[in-house]
Amino acid sequence: MSPHPAIPSVPVPLAPGSCLGAYELGACHGEDLDGFDYDAVERHSGRAVTIREGCPVGLVARVGAQVVPVPGAEDDFRDWLARWTRLTGHWEQAGRSADLARLAHSALVRIEARGEANGTAWVCLSPATGRTLRQVAEAGPGWPDRATVDAGLHACCNAVESLHRLGELHGSLTPERVVVLDSGTWCLPLPDTDPSRQPLSPWLALEQTEAGRLAGLVTGPWTDVHAVAALAHWLLTGSAPPSLSRRQADAPDCWAELERAEPDPLRRRALRSALAPKPADRLGSIAALRMALGWSERHAPSVAAPKPAPAPLPSVPPAPPAKADRTGLMTLGGLLVSLSAVFAVLWINRPPTAEPVAAAMADALDQRPAGAGHRVPPVPPPPLPVKPKAPPKPPAPPQVQAPAPTPKPKQASVSPVPELPPTTVRPTEVAARKKTSEACIDWLRRRSLEPAGSERTSNPACE
Repeated sequence: MSPHPAIPSVPVPLAPGSCLGAYELGACHGEDLDGFDYDAVERHSGRAVTIREGCPVGLVARVGAQVVPVPGAEDDFRDWLARWTRLTGHWEQAGRSADLARLAHSALVRIEARGEANGTAWVCLSPATGRTLRQVAEAGPGWPDRATVDAGLHACCNAVESLHRLGELHGSLTPERVVVLDSGTWCLPLPDTDPSRQPLSPWLALEQTEAGRLAGLVTGPWTDVHAVAALAHWLLTGSAPPSLSRRQADAPDCWAELERAEPDPLRRRALRSALAPKPADRLGSIAALRMALGWSERHAPSVAAPKPAPAPLPSVPPAPPAKADRTGLMTLGGLLVSLSAVFAVLWINRPPTAEPVAAAMADALDQRPAGAGHRVPPVPPPPLPVKPKAPPKPPAPPQVQAPAPTPKPKQASVSPVPELPPTTVRPTEVAARKKTSEACIDWLRRRSLEPAGSERTSNPACE
C-alpha cells in the first residue's frame, strides 16, 4: 500500500465562492506555471480586485481546498514558497516606494495585501484590465510606432531597476508577460519564479538555462538587461532575437533584421551588446543600457528620430576683468583730509596763553602773605626692599639631646632722612617780583594791540 494518497498530477483552481482572507473569489481567468489568477471582490467594500494564488505546477496538487506537495517535492516546494514570499514582499515595497515618489511611470502591478491560506500563499493585486503586448501588436491597427516602443521600454527599465535596488530580478520580460492597460501604459505582472521552465527559450539568457547553471553562470541585473534588449528586438523587427547558438557562433546574418529595422548605429551596437550570450560581454546594469540607448534617467524618451546637430554658438569675447572697488579707500582718504582741515583751523584760532599764565602767577603771588616763607615739602624716603622670608625648613629628625636655643635675628635699623632747611623769601624780593610781573603783563597787553609788521622792542621786565 502506498504511504501517500492518490494526488492528481496537475493542480486545479479553487471553486467560485471560496474565500481567501477578506476576499471572495470568482472565476479563474488566468493560470501559469506558478499559480492561478482569480477575479475577486473585497467583502466589506465590494471593490473588484485580482487574487493570485501560489500553486506551482509539478510541485503541488489540490486535495479539496488544500495545496499539498507531491511526494518527494516537499523541500522543493518549501524553497519555492520562501522564494515567492520574498519576491512578493520586495515587489510590494518597490510599488510603495514608487507611490511615495509619485512616479507615474511605474510599471509594477501594485500589491495591496498578502496572506497565507490552504497551505500556500496568496496576494491581492490592483485590477489591471488590458491585453498582452503580443495581442496588442498582432491584433492592433498597426505595429507600435517608435515613440510608443521607446516609452514602454523606458517604463520597463524603471520598473525592473526598482526591483534591482531591493536585490530582486524579474527575469520574465516576454510579450506574453507584459500587459498593455486600457489607458495605454505598460504593466509588468508578477514574474515566473523559475523562467527556465518556460518553453520560450529564445527569450532566456544563457545563465537562465540548465547549461548556463552547470557552467557556473549566475543571474543578476544583467539578466534583465538581456530581457529588455530581447523585448526591444521583437518590437523593432517583429521576431524574437537570434537563438543562443547562432549568437555564440556569431553567424554572418545573425543581426540582419536588426540592422534593417534600426537606422541608428549606436542603438544597434547597444542592443547587440545587451544581447551578448556571456554575462561578462554584456551591459551590466539597466543604467548602462539606458545610457547606451541615449535615454535620460527618469523622463520618458521622445521619438528616436535623429536630432539635428545644434548650431555652434557665436564666440563671445571674454569680459574684461572687473576693476577693484576703491570706494572704501576713497572714503577713508576723504575722512582723513576732513579731520586734518578741522585740526588746522582749531590750531590757527587757538587763544593766546601768555596773558592768562602771567595773570595766574600774579594772583598767586598777591594772595600769599607778606612774611610767609616758602618751604619745600620734604621728600619721603623710598621704601627699603624687604627680603623675602626663606621657606621653613623640614623638621629635623628627633635627637636624644635637646637642640640649642636659636638666637633671635636682629632687626635692621632705618636711619631717618634729614629734612632740608626751609627756603626763606624776603619781602623786598616779593615786591620787586610783583612790580616786574605787572610791568611785563602791561607790556604784553600793549604789544598784542599793535598792528602786524610794526617794530617791536624787548622789555627788560619780561626778561
